[in-house]
Amino acid sequence: MKKFKNKISDIITIVLFLALIAGFSVTFAVLPDSESSAVEGRSLQQLPSFSKGTMDGSGTEYKGADYLIHGKLADAFDEYFCDQFPLRNMFLSLSSYTQLAFGRGVNNGVLYKNGDLAVTRFDAVGFDTATEYFDEEHVKASIQNLNSVCEGLDIPISVILPPRSIDVKAESLGYPTEGSDALNALVKENISDDYYIDLLGTMRSLYKTGEQPYFKTDHHWTVKGAYHAYAALMESWGVEPYAMEDFSFETVTEDFKGTSLRNGNYFFMDGETLQLARYPGDEQLVVSNLNLGFAVTEGLAGMYDFTAADSEDAYSVFLYGKPAHMSISKPDEDREILLVMKDSFAHSLVPFLTRHYNIVIVDMDTSRWGTSLSTVISMVRPARVLMVYNLENLIETDKLKNIK
Repeated sequence: MKKFKNKISDIITIVLFLALIAGFSVTFAVLPDSESSAVEGRSLQQLPSFSKGTMDGSGTEYKGADYLIHGKLADAFDEYFCDQFPLRNMFLSLSSYTQLAFGRGVNNGVLYKNGDLAVTRFDAVGFDTATEYFDEEHVKASIQNLNSVCEGLDIPISVILPPRSIDVKAESLGYPTEGSDALNALVKENISDDYYIDLLGTMRSLYKTGEQPYFKTDHHWTVKGAYHAYAALMESWGVEPYAMEDFSFETVTEDFKGTSLRNGNYFFMDGETLQLARYPGDEQLVVSNLNLGFAVTEGLAGMYDFTAADSEDAYSVFLYGKPAHMSISKPDEDREILLVMKDSFAHSLVPFLTRHYNIVIVDMDTSRWGTSLSTVISMVRPARVLMVYNLENLIETDKLKNIK
């Protein structure tokens, strides 16, 4: 009798398992493929095709027989099944939640604690895999080249290297600060105080007092964190900054889910508030995308793309996404020009600066605008230059080494 019951139990288990597999198979076949993931903010793998083939990281294209022989077809199908799997985000969230339940606070290189996130592992230059460390020689060489560029300019220049979120949050999240302290100390030792504006102490103090200078789900600073960067910058220039009360902070979405959430698969987390700094007349600023000759090709009213607030990348509401070069000017008013060389951290900082200057923006990746810095300066004739480049980008790229 006991043997019979065990057999029945085994049969029920097998039937339920097969039913589950069949259910997922039918669902997979019936549901249309998703083009992209709104939560992860990326395109998803589509059904592989012999005619389309694929391209690997080195730029080699595989089609037809090569697509199969080199194993690229199998890789593409593997990625396709992973990306289009039914209830994918739920299972990814369950995986990260299980990691937390077992006391593993870091998932995919992203630390989670008390509903707050910070990236801890980076694709640092000089390392084959993601790491918590950085290459000291790379950092020194990057800073030395930056010093050389700044010393070669005959106009005032300031440099902001925004700390990484882990640099600001580590102590409060119970994470070791040695790596952050070493990186920031190395930067300070090698960069000139004549133009460097150190924000680490300011941002850490704000975080400890309960303010949120950085997003919980993203690696960028919030608009109020950007305000404190603006205030420090103005004070270093001997200019009185506008008070925080002189701006209205407009909420454009309460469901912002940033890159830290996506990379860590913490899809169970709620979104957070994304705000913009507004002031009277800012909607009249003329924002122009520029061609390589810096001639106006398109005029837009206002600095913000409100249509992006509900998109996969809501941070693109600032300055219409990722401009390689752009001008922001006040109509019929002759103001000094500030040239901003930047990464995305400048996008929420620039709106504060438009109360003082007309702005010309160029991406820190000089290959995106196709001419030399000296040529840009001679064409734009700025009163000042500001560089904004996050420490994460500093340790992960050669861009600071490539500026001439």
